[in-house]
Amino acid sequence: MDDVFTVYKASQYCKVSSQTIINWIDSGYFNAYKTPGGHRRISRKDLEAFMTKQGIPIPAEVVDDGRRRILVVDDDPIIVESIVQSLEEDEHEVAEERQHEERAVGTSAHDRRHQQAGEDG
Repeated sequence: MDDVFTVYKASQYCKVSSQTIINWIDSGYFNAYKTPGGHRRISRKDLEAFMTKQGIPIPAEVVDDGRRRILVVDDDPIIVESIVQSLEEDEHEVAEERQHEERAVGTSAHDRRHQQAGEDG
């Protein structure tokens, strides 16, 4: 994980609002520096020292492995399998969860006419 937090990331890490983090910095509870754009950055070491002193639990690990996830959706299992194989060939880790559920959402007037024509003939 990063050794430097943005105000937002620090707030998520401490489970408080961004404004609380800013207030803590302004009150001198821990140090932060500003980027040329005026954005504050907080070192992990300083933030965790403050959290320990204040009894704020330090998360075991924040779940963000940096990997992107792709959801493949198609009613044709051959298309889905082709895409999955392509991803595997490019050495991407693939976790599959297949659902074979079919739902009739509705039919169009065109579909109903063709169904009726088939029934009459």
